[in-house]
Amino acid sequence: MGRFPIRASSPAVESVAWVAERKDVLCAFFWFSRYGLRALCRTAGPGTLPGGLALFILGVMSKPMIVTLPFLLLVLDAWPLRRLSRKR
Repeated sequence: MGRFPIRASSPAVESVAWVAERKDVLCAFFWFSRYGLRALCRTAGPGTLPGGLALFILGVMSKPMIVTLPFLLLVLDAWPLRRLSRKR
């Protein structure tokens, strides 16, 4: 009887899993970096815009899931931080 090559497919699965985890780590790094830059942007002024845009583009290139970041930043500004209110 023939044998099923179980061990032959295992290294390929491990390399794919490692690459997928690396993409997640890169995406998280760019997400947190952009979020941290947003926190600094309130005091540093508009000069941080090119850096933030570069971090966002690099994050999209690592994993497209990061496109939700601008929406999350708007929600954080509107709800708990109340930065979008008209009363000052």
